[in-house]
Amino acid sequence: MVRLRAITVLLAILLSGCASASGSNWLWTTHSPQSSMNLDLEQRLITPEAQPLPYSDQKEVIGGGAFRYRIQGHETLLLLARTYDLGFNEIAMPNPGVDAWTPKKGAEVFLSMTHVLPSAMLGRADLVINLSEMRLFHRRKDGTLESYPVGIGREGFDTPVGFAKVTRKKSAPNWYVPASIRKENPKLPKVVPAGPNNPLGSHAVYLSMPGYLIHGTNKPYGIGRRVSHGCIRLYPEDIPRLYTNVQIGTRVAIVNEPVKAGWFGDNLLLEVFPAIPSKLRGKKGIKPPQRLDDAAGQAIRKALARRKGAQTRIDWDLVAQMMRNPDGVSRVVGRMTVDGDLNKLVPVRLMGPDS
Repeated sequence: MVRLRAITVLLAILLSGCASASGSNWLWTTHSPQSSMNLDLEQRLITPEAQPLPYSDQKEVIGGGAFRYRIQGHETLLLLARTYDLGFNEIAMPNPGVDAWTPKKGAEVFLSMTHVLPSAMLGRADLVINLSEMRLFHRRKDGTLESYPVGIGREGFDTPVGFAKVTRKKSAPNWYVPASIRKENPKLPKVVPAGPNNPLGSHAVYLSMPGYLIHGTNKPYGIGRRVSHGCIRLYPEDIPRLYTNVQIGTRVAIVNEPVKAGWFGDNLLLEVFPAIPSKLRGKKGIKPPQRLDDAAGQAIRKALARRKGAQTRIDWDLVAQMMRNPDGVSRVVGRMTVDGDLNKLVPVRLMGPDS
């Protein structure tokens, strides 16, 4: 039983703008946002908290497994999401029957901490933001990986996909309110100084993509939601770490990859999120979401190609089920084997909320 200390839960999420004008050592870095938060929450785990994944070779899958949490009667899903560094989408989708604000006492909440890396992380990009899952992945200079949930642009202010570089960083940034946002809210000043009322939060990372930033927030319960004017926002306790670790010149890819497949040892994991429309950088109009069934086949074929010559068994029934119910949970759908029962070889902590 673990005791955490107290947090005041905001009862409303207000939309606020951002400053938008128009062969390495692959280790999973764990971080505990609850250590810097004011929490008073008694936590009771139904299954033990997952230990770090046993494979040292984590080039395609990272994270700490998954576990179940039993509601004591005073928590909210938003509080749990922030405590375990998940976005609201990552806790709400696997738990559709649990009320986000008033979950019933004794309700079981499934928390998945395992993430398949976006395909761009297997390429040259060192910082990847996947819009579909609302999560950022960063490969530090020493090769260590870190990952954070993010909030992205709301409908009509879609965060564009494309490539960029980190051009500069700023702690305690001022917010120079774009004219488009002042038009929405004429009461806003031209400049909002650093402080608790600044929607950029404590730190900002500027991109070569004009008008788009990675920054903190004064509205933390917008993480894992489409709430911004296009910028990418992190929890207040996450942005200082990213700010410290990211380097000027870091290559950035903003992608929209709802289906990801990756190898964890001999297991092939699939992770599926709902498809969302995306805007191409510098292009007018919105690109329709990719068909999930097409994306699943492509992701699996690419993963199999990375293990050329290996005999792999795929559970296509499970793949089809995941396409019908995209909930963002990583599940083992294949294995490099020609015999045996697939399900007997799957670690329980990598299974979904219905396992």
